[in-house]
Amino acid sequence: MDLLINDIGRPPYQITVFESILRDGQTMLERIRNRSVADIPASEITKTIERLEALASLCFRAMEMDFITYTMDFSTNSMDGLVGVVWGLKQQLQVLQPQPGSGAGVGQAEWQGDVCRFCGWALERVGVGAGAKFLWSLRQHSPWIANCHLLAVDTWPDFPRLETSSKEGCTLCGMLRELIKKREPHLSLQISESQPDVGVWIDFQYFSIRDEEFTHEENRNFLERADVYLTRSSVWWPTLVWWLVVESEDENVRDELQVSQPANDMSWADENINLVRSHLATMNLAPATTSFIPTRLLDVGLSSERKISLAITPDTHSDITYAALSYCWGPPDDALKQPKLLTSNIANLCSNISLAQLSPVMLDAITVCRDLQIPYLWIDALCIIQDSKIDWEQESQVMARVYENAFLTICAMSSSSCLLPFLTPRPSWSKYSYSSPNVLRGAFRFRPIPGYDDPSPALRPVLKGTPLDQDFAAARWSQRGWVFQEKAMSPRKLFFGDAMLHLQLGDGTVVSENGVRIELEPHAYDINTNTLSVSTIPIGPLLREKRHLYELWHAAVVGFAHLQWTNEMDLFPGLSGIAERFRSALGGLRYLAGHWEGDLHNSLVWATTQRADANRHFSLAELLVRLQKGNALHAPSWSWASRPDFFRFVISSLDQKRCRVRTHLRPEMEVAKANIRADGTNELGRLQIGSSLGVVAKMIGLAEVTARPEWKLTENAEWECANIGKGYLILISRDWEAKRKGYGTGTEWPPQGVTDEEMGRMKLLLMASCCSDVAKLRHGVLKPGTVDVISALNRLDYGKTFLEEPEFRIDEGRCVLCDEGGRRRDVWGLLVYPAGENRYFRVGVFFSRAQHGGSAVFDGAENCQVDLV
Repeated sequence: MDLLINDIGRPPYQITVFESILRDGQTMLERIRNRSVADIPASEITKTIERLEALASLCFRAMEMDFITYTMDFSTNSMDGLVGVVWGLKQQLQVLQPQPGSGAGVGQAEWQGDVCRFCGWALERVGVGAGAKFLWSLRQHSPWIANCHLLAVDTWPDFPRLETSSKEGCTLCGMLRELIKKREPHLSLQISESQPDVGVWIDFQYFSIRDEEFTHEENRNFLERADVYLTRSSVWWPTLVWWLVVESEDENVRDELQVSQPANDMSWADENINLVRSHLATMNLAPATTSFIPTRLLDVGLSSERKISLAITPDTHSDITYAALSYCWGPPDDALKQPKLLTSNIANLCSNISLAQLSPVMLDAITVCRDLQIPYLWIDALCIIQDSKIDWEQESQVMARVYENAFLTICAMSSSSCLLPFLTPRPSWSKYSYSSPNVLRGAFRFRPIPGYDDPSPALRPVLKGTPLDQDFAAARWSQRGWVFQEKAMSPRKLFFGDAMLHLQLGDGTVVSENGVRIELEPHAYDINTNTLSVSTIPIGPLLREKRHLYELWHAAVVGFAHLQWTNEMDLFPGLSGIAERFRSALGGLRYLAGHWEGDLHNSLVWATTQRADANRHFSLAELLVRLQKGNALHAPSWSWASRPDFFRFVISSLDQKRCRVRTHLRPEMEVAKANIRADGTNELGRLQIGSSLGVVAKMIGLAEVTARPEWKLTENAEWECANIGKGYLILISRDWEAKRKGYGTGTEWPPQGVTDEEMGRMKLLLMASCCSDVAKLRHGVLKPGTVDVISALNRLDYGKTFLEEPEFRIDEGRCVLCDEGGRRRDVWGLLVYPAGENRYFRVGVFFSRAQHGGSAVFDGAENCQVDLV
């Protein structure tokens, strides 16, 4: 790689240099075609290929670089293009030099796993990248080394060349073909029958480990991963196929490449058992928090008799240590085959449970308990009477306490069904020899990151994720609705992932079996469910602190709302255990269909998403039909649970950018009555049809503050509602999708997706307000649809800087601007539509800054009582 410094130089790069390198390659290939190879040393071909592949590596990031134009031909089908030249030279090099392992030419390493010539070429250069002193810095804080290699040009979709190479003994070609075929249904390469050739690339991703005491040349590079790409006709548009983690059992190789140790061959190997025992030994085997004990537990048989039975726990016991099992029941047919506690078999199960009666997941959980000397185990199927509605409702309401007080929760992440065990052998991956410029020899292996074969973005791992992040992304378990409270409430969790085992301790430390150790931030509210979030951090201690409870609830709801349910009617029961814990922390506050009465002015202002995968292609009229019909949960239109496209709470400090707003927020509504009826004994569980909420607030017609020529559909598919004469501007986020024809197509009346009559019936219902440092806006400065207006409405740093100004220092929850009478305030509320006499559906939310009208929009409006349904 050092050879390229003089040729390509340091950023910014020159396109003329790139063209020169490509011409050199084309000239060399032409000489070889004309049989003029006698005067071309193999080392010169090698150097040229290295330069060309470095150029190709840069082209993979071409979208991020403005110094490359689209005038160069990189066609895989043209032997004059970059890919064609690289491929042609590699073919000639294979003729000129023998296979790796023979001690001749470039391939001098001894390969433990058999590889073909081109795979061997790439694998040899892992060591080159690790020892490179020169980094291609595409970003100021993200340096990387150009180390991308073309492994094959093959034919879509069967990849016969990879298949032939695999049959001849190349394990890497075999792995690549298997991964590509696995991802094939989700790849969109737009392959034509006339041009089916596809380039297969592997890109080694390095990052620099910097130390202030080191010079630039002494920086160490660590190999983060290897990316597998496909290119159809241009390396400008690579398609990512898979991420491969690089691991090594050799300590010296791990140190030089800065990679991890592989997981054990068995998920519950002796090394893993000892790892868990050593960490748990530092804690007393006692209940995690209070004296709460589940109604029933399984005795796992630690006595000499090894007898398993159901134990009915008396209320007087307060020193029982138990584990809890978190697992997926699986498809309905699988769930029917697992044993269950019924009213008819309680006596038999209390007497004895044979191993033959238990499902594979239950057997594995009992094995774990026995090995860790935990005497009792809680499993929902055997500890809740499944054919008793009363018992099921009572137990579901306290399920969060079951997990909160368990000494350990066993999380069967790698099992998607009760019939699939989780104490299983791990997949074996081929080893490849490694030889560094320092003549260090050893071996490493590639491990495909699990879960990347799933097309769902929610299940894809984060690029820089920890091993636990990667296993979370791969596990269907983590997307199961009932699992949420099990993750959120358990203080200590033992995760059995697809890749490896992880132990989360009560202090937030996570230890993985490959030695990776991370510390969770207990107050880092993260609404991204792809990464470790509040659904993983134990929230029991946070509830006991009684700080930021509403924000914590918001984080829990955002992480919970889109999980998967076998029976969608279980959503409210699945949240009821956590809701019960919140109700206790909030002093018995009234719970209203997923909301808390003391926070309604804030939590009712939630937004739906406009993502393409949210299935929002319906008009206002179609939305009203859906609201009239109702939903399986019987959730009212104002509850986030009523919408599958619920996205987030608008007034939230979860993003840590609206903290002043949340602190200075003031309700502009009151609850007059709440008609929320539970369907059963669990008052926080399923709802009866017909829930409603009576509120007293200011309400105005949308037509009262707008004029037809002043409506505009903006770039973000939301509405700007402006009245230039009064200086008003309101941002409205709809619950339906406008059928847009393009961005900012001009003044539109009525706006797309609604009729004149519908526009005249919609109203704005005021919910909350916040102080602002701007009292009014000069007339004539607003121009609907302009970038300035959109930017002003959507400033992400809104209010954050006010925290540093003296007049915004809080005194008992208020500031001088809150107390100053007559000052305009920022306002939020609901967009509502008539559902009957004085009854309204929620169909959207609105927001207006003080400098754009704010509270002045509602000047002259009187409080009125309306029913939200």
